[in-house]
Amino acid sequence: MSWVSSGGIVGSPLLPGTSCPEGPWFAFFALEIEQEELEEKTGLWREVQKELASMTGKPSVDAALKKACHTLKRPVPPSTMLSIYRWSQQALDTPLDHPLLPLFWQKFFLQFLARIPSPSGQGVGGVGPKFFEGMLNLIYLKRIKKKLQECKEYYWTSMDECKAEDAERHSWLESTSKMIWTLGVWLEEPRLHEATLYLPALPPLYNAEKLASILQGDKTLWLEFLDYKSIIEEQKKSAQQWESSQFRTICPNSPSVDSKQLPVFSHSRDEGKNPIERILMRLQSYDTPKGPPDLKSSKAVLPPLKPETFQSQNATFEALRESLRIVLEYAQLYALRMAEHNALDCSFLQIVPSLYSDVKTEVTLQATCQSEGYANSHHNTVTCAGPATIRIKIREARVSERTEHMITQNRTDCEALITRAMQPPPLKVCASSVQIEQSIKGLTDEYLSLQNQGVTEAQSAHRVRNVGVELFYHLVSRYNEDLAVYPPTKQLFTTCLENLGQVFISGEECECERLLSCMVQHPRLAGLLGPHFTPTVAATPVFLTMYKSVVDVSVQPNSDLSFVLLSKFDIGQWLAEGKPTLSECDEFIDSVGRALSAIGPTPAEEKQILHEMFCNHLRLVLKHKFPLHFNALNNDETTSK
Repeated sequence: MSWVSSGGIVGSPLLPGTSCPEGPWFAFFALEIEQEELEEKTGLWREVQKELASMTGKPSVDAALKKACHTLKRPVPPSTMLSIYRWSQQALDTPLDHPLLPLFWQKFFLQFLARIPSPSGQGVGGVGPKFFEGMLNLIYLKRIKKKLQECKEYYWTSMDECKAEDAERHSWLESTSKMIWTLGVWLEEPRLHEATLYLPALPPLYNAEKLASILQGDKTLWLEFLDYKSIIEEQKKSAQQWESSQFRTICPNSPSVDSKQLPVFSHSRDEGKNPIERILMRLQSYDTPKGPPDLKSSKAVLPPLKPETFQSQNATFEALRESLRIVLEYAQLYALRMAEHNALDCSFLQIVPSLYSDVKTEVTLQATCQSEGYANSHHNTVTCAGPATIRIKIREARVSERTEHMITQNRTDCEALITRAMQPPPLKVCASSVQIEQSIKGLTDEYLSLQNQGVTEAQSAHRVRNVGVELFYHLVSRYNEDLAVYPPTKQLFTTCLENLGQVFISGEECECERLLSCMVQHPRLAGLLGPHFTPTVAATPVFLTMYKSVVDVSVQPNSDLSFVLLSKFDIGQWLAEGKPTLSECDEFIDSVGRALSAIGPTPAEEKQILHEMFCNHLRLVLKHKFPLHFNALNNDETTSK
């Protein structure tokens, strides 16, 4: 627990010493965690390898470790804490018959034969032998060689003692002894640390396949060398000891367990009782457990709106009024900060040019003679009469102290403003945003559930729908420039309007005209409201009325709004499903002709796309029941000309 609480920093190992002979299983997993957390993730092992490789002369592990920690800006641990020494020490202290010993050797050779990392990815050899240079480390290396020799002899002896009928056990002992022999050869061979090592040229004793996996840093455990037979026997032995300690069975070979020590509720006494009674009586023999803690009811941070609230427009608006006010006020505050920031930057750009000013000044220089004299044409010696005075007029750039003070104050105010703006929004703003979003989700869910119940809840669904429609247009009316400037509030209102529009507006005939009027009044919201404008579902008279309104808009300068609105009129679908009469088609042709007359035969560039759309609408009408509308179209074209 102390290692976990310390955060796994260098100098906080899981094992108290360099090894743990009494717990090899725990030591294996503890050393794996230490190696990954303290050396691999921090890059310490790679840096130590690089430092040792770059050293000239006699290498020093302590010096390399110190330089590596200085590079990584980490505390310097003792060199004995490096994983290469920890794995080797654990292998030395582990008994020869322990199943994990081959895996300890594998972990050691993964470090001993590790390649030095390079940016190019090309192998540059290893520095394993440099960890064992010096008198003390050389003695330590001899101990490792001796331990490997003892391991090899142990497996050979076990193979000789193995019974002939146990062929599987004999084969495992033979392969393991050969692998231990190979490890001893790896330890003695200096060529394995060279960058020019060519594995196919090595003798079969070197086991090129395993050696390649080691050199590539493959951490897949060599489970084929685990003594599963010993592991299973140890598990059975531990299980018997535990059952004996819990008085479930009596181990005949255990002198510590006596039949007189059995508890009151033993099998012999309660043999006639059913299992439930025996379990209950056994539980009663233990201390009474402590009861659960008292349940404390916490008040909901955001109390949800009740379904009854969605039946009334006033109740719903009142429930959301405060949340909308808080969100809009914070968006306004953000917009004011942006305006203040822009004002500070503009002021800065205006005053920077006046920071330096050219000032006329005169500099006086004294030019001295460099020679002792010279002879003139009359062979007389002329000497220097004294230093010459030289006056130079220049323009010197000087800093205006007043302007410098203004710039400093400007940047100070700007940094303070940025610091305030970078603060997270208040909790009430976050809570209000969630309240609005969750309320709208509850409103739509309530409407859909009532709608699915059929005629029985038709009136309730109608009331909820009216609330949803009015809330949609209420949010549209509250959408302003300040709200659009602040990305979180813009995202909030966009999501809410999209959800409300999909459920209550889109595909509703009765909302088409109102939505069109809303988009004409708020052209900047055309991209937000346009997806919910579905004029094709309206009856033909309403369809024609809305089309005339769009024609009136098309003659105005705002071409973007006209394009958004015209793209929603699917004339082909209207002609196929609406089945307009001849007079209604003539009325439509007249509206299109009026639009083309206003745009003109050679429209401006911004009106070109509208001209093409109107022409396409005329083509669709002409193709519908051709040539029924040809005369009307021809007359309209003649009138337009």
